[in-house]
Amino acid sequence: MKTCKKCNLSYDDDKMFCKKCGSALISEYNIEPREIAKKAVYEERLKIDSLNVELLHEYAQFLFNNLLLQESISVSLKILALNEKDTEANELLFKSYLKLENYKEAAEIGKQLLVDKPEDIIILENLAKISNNINNKDKAIEYYDKILNLQPTNVSILYKKALVLLEMDSLKDAIIIFERLKESGQNDRITLIYTGIAKALNNEYKIAADLLTSVLSAKEISLKDRDNTRGFLYLAFCLVQLKGDLSEIDQWFSLVDHQAMEKIFNTSDEHTLANTVSYILTNKLNSVKQSTQSKYIIDHLAKTYLFSTENILIKNNSSIYADMWHSVAMKQKELGLNSDAQTSLIKSTELMPGVSKYDDELIKSTVLLKEANRHKKRKTVIVGISIIAVVLITVFSVYSYNLYKESNEWDSAHAENSPESYLDYLNKYPKGNHASEAITLKEMAIWNKTQSINTLIAYFNYLKLYPEGKFSNEAKSKVSNVETIRPIDQIQTLYPRTDPYLFYLPNVGDETHWLNFPDGIKFNYSLRSSDQGFDIIFSDGDVFTGKTISQIPSKSHPSLHFRATTPDQIITMVVTQIY
Repeated sequence: MKTCKKCNLSYDDDKMFCKKCGSALISEYNIEPREIAKKAVYEERLKIDSLNVELLHEYAQFLFNNLLLQESISVSLKILALNEKDTEANELLFKSYLKLENYKEAAEIGKQLLVDKPEDIIILENLAKISNNINNKDKAIEYYDKILNLQPTNVSILYKKALVLLEMDSLKDAIIIFERLKESGQNDRITLIYTGIAKALNNEYKIAADLLTSVLSAKEISLKDRDNTRGFLYLAFCLVQLKGDLSEIDQWFSLVDHQAMEKIFNTSDEHTLANTVSYILTNKLNSVKQSTQSKYIIDHLAKTYLFSTENILIKNNSSIYADMWHSVAMKQKELGLNSDAQTSLIKSTELMPGVSKYDDELIKSTVLLKEANRHKKRKTVIVGISIIAVVLITVFSVYSYNLYKESNEWDSAHAENSPESYLDYLNKYPKGNHASEAITLKEMAIWNKTQSINTLIAYFNYLKLYPEGKFSNEAKSKVSNVETIRPIDQIQTLYPRTDPYLFYLPNVGDETHWLNFPDGIKFNYSLRSSDQGFDIIFSDGDVFTGKTISQIPSKSHPSLHFRATTPDQIITMVVTQIY
């Protein structure tokens, strides 16, 4: 676990800086209870004799051993305050800073130590590591060379120097070291890859291919690794030189991570890439035949082998890159893809201006394309006129047929003269030639049907459909004695009268508002409907269905309301005064 001392926040070990303040994180380590006790003893002893240098050395080493590095640094600095030339304290301070990855402070202490111990291998190696981590790679090489002057066969240092050289893009110098390591028996993955690359650059393609194939065929090989992706490229190149199977060459080349290669490419890599891409592309273009997929196949080849490598090849290999675009153009011209061919030739001339082969071919392609476009334009006009004629004939035919079909539908609806027939016509032709007439006749048909039924519900249904209809006044006069209480904004008070109260509830669940009787007077009332499809609900919570009205007990001054349990309820309520 790591912590930020400023913010008192904790982070996982793989984090480097505090998200809140940006400060470097410090590793925290757990200490065993026995060691805690020892630490307490040291602290008690130092309270008695705080300047005891020997005890301070012992305590600083104890803290370092228990990974209490910040405290070890504090004690070491205290010793150096007493004696700034104390070598033991400086060495411990150097190791503590290094372990905490405080490279700046570690470098300063290391340089001081190197003055007294210029041939100390450990100090030199740690200074090389520090220089590499702070991106001072030239200085790292300098320290590694000092070690190699003392120990020329130090395999570990040779290997580390070669890795730094790779990061510095000094491929040839790194390869020399890897070959030396291979001869001394080093057989790790990176050493084998760069030994194989060395053989490839020395034209020993068979040996290189065998070596690279063996190391890069591992099941769990990383595809994003810098050294692996370089190995994939040189293996594909070796197979090209050996005239190997195209599918195998392409398989290895497809593993090359071009984005990763952009960061590490040097001249040798670029030349290898250019020759490999040229070989694969040329052979794949030769296999493309005339078909409906020809354009797609060539576009895919250009995307895979040219556009993906453009950023790498365009700088130092523009002649090879231009020639590849020329090959693409020739295949496109062969297959009649004249516009695409012109685009490809333009790329060639932009890459290599003034090359007659490309300029002459571009002129020919432009003339050919203009002629093809004129022919295409004439053909397009003829085809366009033909299409317009066909469309007009089709539109007129469809219009005539629809007009005929609508006329038949209207004749049928008019002959039947029912609400259903007019509704069916309007559903099919809402904006038809007879829509307005159908709407009028539909209302007339519904009114005629209402009159023939001649019931209260029928008139209500008409008014629901046409509240402001042509016959609404006549319908309203038919139901003039009916009181509809659904819903109203005030409580209805019921008084005795000779005319019955009528309540119309068209939908299941519809309710009247509360109905009250005046206080101080007793009333008698009777209820009925067509099928007793309603509930009567009293203000005290009692509920009775319309079918059990006879069971309602005598109530004094009740408030009540009705709720429909079946649709189209017309409830008749006769109210008389008792006394």
